[in-house]
Amino acid sequence: MSIIVKIRERFSWIIVAFLAIALTAFILEDGLSTGSSVFGGSEDVGEVDGQDITKTDFQQDVDNIQKTNPNAKIEEIIPYVWQNTLNDIVLTQAASKAGIVVGKKEVDDIIFGQESPFAREFTDQKTGEFKVNDLRNSLAQLKKSKDETQRLQVEKLYIEPAIQQRLGLKYQYAILQSIYVPSWYAEKMNKDNALLSKVNYVFENYANLEPLCKNITVTNDDIESYLEQHPKLYQNDNDGRNIRYVRFAISPSHYDSIETQNAVSELKNDLKKAKTADDVQKVANLNNVQVNYNKDLYSPLDKVKPTIKDSLKKYVTGDVIGPFIEGNAYELDKIVSIKKRPDSASVRHILIMTKDPQTGREIRTEEQAKKIIDSIEKAIKSGSDFTALCTKYSEDPGSKDRGGFYPYFGQGHMVTEFNDFSFDNQVGKKGVVKTVFGYHYIEVLNQKDFSTMYNVAYFTVKIEPGTETINDANNRAASFAAQCSNGNYLDSIANLHGLIVEKSTAIKQNDYTIQGFLGSSRNIVRWIFDNDVNVISEPFQSGDNLYVLTVSGIVKKGLMTVAEAKQFNIEPLVKNHKIAVFLAENNFKNKSITDFAKLIKKPVQQKDSLNFGFSIIPEIGYELKFTGACFNPNFKGNNTPLFEGNLGMFMVQVLNISSKPDLADIKTTQENQKGRLKASMQNFFETLVKHADVEDNRYLFY
Repeated sequence: MSIIVKIRERFSWIIVAFLAIALTAFILEDGLSTGSSVFGGSEDVGEVDGQDITKTDFQQDVDNIQKTNPNAKIEEIIPYVWQNTLNDIVLTQAASKAGIVVGKKEVDDIIFGQESPFAREFTDQKTGEFKVNDLRNSLAQLKKSKDETQRLQVEKLYIEPAIQQRLGLKYQYAILQSIYVPSWYAEKMNKDNALLSKVNYVFENYANLEPLCKNITVTNDDIESYLEQHPKLYQNDNDGRNIRYVRFAISPSHYDSIETQNAVSELKNDLKKAKTADDVQKVANLNNVQVNYNKDLYSPLDKVKPTIKDSLKKYVTGDVIGPFIEGNAYELDKIVSIKKRPDSASVRHILIMTKDPQTGREIRTEEQAKKIIDSIEKAIKSGSDFTALCTKYSEDPGSKDRGGFYPYFGQGHMVTEFNDFSFDNQVGKKGVVKTVFGYHYIEVLNQKDFSTMYNVAYFTVKIEPGTETINDANNRAASFAAQCSNGNYLDSIANLHGLIVEKSTAIKQNDYTIQGFLGSSRNIVRWIFDNDVNVISEPFQSGDNLYVLTVSGIVKKGLMTVAEAKQFNIEPLVKNHKIAVFLAENNFKNKSITDFAKLIKKPVQQKDSLNFGFSIIPEIGYELKFTGACFNPNFKGNNTPLFEGNLGMFMVQVLNISSKPDLADIKTTQENQKGRLKASMQNFFETLVKHADVEDNRYLFY
């Protein structure tokens, strides 16, 4: 789930708790104040086309997301805030140059219209009505609030994004409306696409052509020349670093396994004493161990874990099975309960809510809800129609329109109290049940597929390395680093100890992870950019490994070096190019298509009715040079030169170029082409940012 979705889900309580903001006056009069930074000083996190991104503003945005979305990782938040900041700046600047703004009336429409960022919080769940007046009143009250922090949070997380979204839509609309395809261009496209060509051709792949050349080798000079000829294909978008490293696994020892087994034995004794589902959960919490347990979920024998399925019948409620090893952990399984239960049940119910399930806002007191549900129960017992009462009173939108009916559902799909009533009672049972949603009047309609069901708690205790094991790994890694002393000796010392030297490339200054490393590696990235080539690091821990590394190369923004290009497998391409140049300048200079066919011992092939708009031949693929040659009237009756293609080389002889009837409508072609152009311009942010002058200083602060 993206960060912004999480923000929207978790932030609604602020609207209720603080009655939102007096948005109209706040936006149109007050503007946005800035908060304080954790850093102090006047350095900037970055700059975009002359506009500073202050660390105060940037950190405030980071803090807002962390407060409202505490489970988000910092390595997710920083890039997210950075990209949003870039998008906002380039959009605002571009829109301003184009004279596009969001006016005061539009701001009012954004806040109080049907697409308001507060619509969900101020919409009546029963009627679907957006309570605009309630929103206005709440905002007017909060205008007087002294809680500046909450006002700024709502502004940053709700209001500014909504306004920027409107600005972005207006800018995008202006771009899309400016797209124009002239009629002469559409007419030419139609004529071109109606062209047909009949050709002779010969094609051969590079592998089969290589024996015809004299000792083709690829030198660094060849690669450098190829890079200069194809600069757009081999660009480093950012400065970076390449590293080489040796990994030391911190693996649990046999002694660690025994220690864990002893702890598991104590856990088993505690579990044997646990009588209820709550007791089982307490044991897990007290021992700080992982447990997979749902007290509402009863599983038939074929749905329990395979590791215990075959032996489960010989155990009774309260028994603890295990321990046994599963992967790198010990497992204990506690049978909490065994019951004869249906696999699924269907019910109908009437719900009287106490709280709004989305906002947590109180709809009525529990006493009021209980009084209503008791009256409904009494009316049904007196002969009133269940469906009629449900239609009139029930507040469950998922079942109200069908008389409160829920078709067959499995165990654990409903909240605990609702689930237990549905599965623990016989068909026909009716009664009042209280849940987190309010009070339900439930009738069990049907149940099916009865069998013995097991409620099992699965405990997992990972075998962790102990202090002695960790110290041993640290000592080995530190000793290795001391022996290396310089990156030039990394391979020889690693070979001496039977260790493998690995590498990771194109590490960027703002990266939080490194390919091949487990866990967050921000501190390691900092070290990489603070040190020179061939400096040996002290051991770094990331995940369950220690790493000793050295910077093996510095990557500069711009055209790749020969060494960098080799990592992208450039040498076969250069070799193919040299084969093509050699053959074109020697064996096949001024020769015919027949000569080419004889030399490679292949027949001249013929293709009839090749279409200009679609002229792909399987062995050649999508080759623009081939298409161009087939429809070039200058080659009619003549041989083309020997062309260098993507997969091999070819010669073409054009026999005839004709045209099929042009049935395409010019206006249709114009609209189709406009549609393709519009689709290519949807992500205009990327283009705006790409052409902006961006200075990124995040690495100084994070």
